[in-house]
Amino acid sequence: MKKLIIVVLMITPFITADLLAYRGPRRGLHRGYRQYYEGIYFGDEAYLKERLNLTDKQIDSIARINAAYKKALWDFREKIHPKRRALRKLLLVEEIDLQRVRSLLKEIADLEVEIRLLRIRHRLDIEKVLTNEQRMQLRRERRMKRPPKRIWD
Repeated sequence: MKKLIIVVLMITPFITADLLAYRGPRRGLHRGYRQYYEGIYFGDEAYLKERLNLTDKQIDSIARINAAYKKALWDFREKIHPKRRALRKLLLVEEIDLQRVRSLLKEIADLEVEIRLLRIRHRLDIEKVLTNEQRMQLRRERRMKRPPKRIWD
């Protein structure tokens, strides 16, 4: 009995440390820049309205911009997913055709560049709707929310 109590007392700090360290499920990026899977990766109207004091006209404009870019993003995603599946299949075979892998990687990289450019154009189009003061406030908040760069990895 004495040994059981000692073992329980030794294990208890580890269990409580794990429970105290748990911070809940990971939710991806913060509210203003949602994950790409949700369709809107920049320009959450509710977040921008709250933080930048937008007018109703600005909110409507941002909603239209978001809808257009959401459709464009889905078009690129429909192009890139089959290529990624094909690449996975190529890498599973016994004899890997490196030339074919290289060409698929280049095609995927080109589509990813287009997606990044689309995201930049999306942000710029939303910034055109904002006043100079709102634009500066948004940029300040974006800078503050970036994680610090790690020099030594």
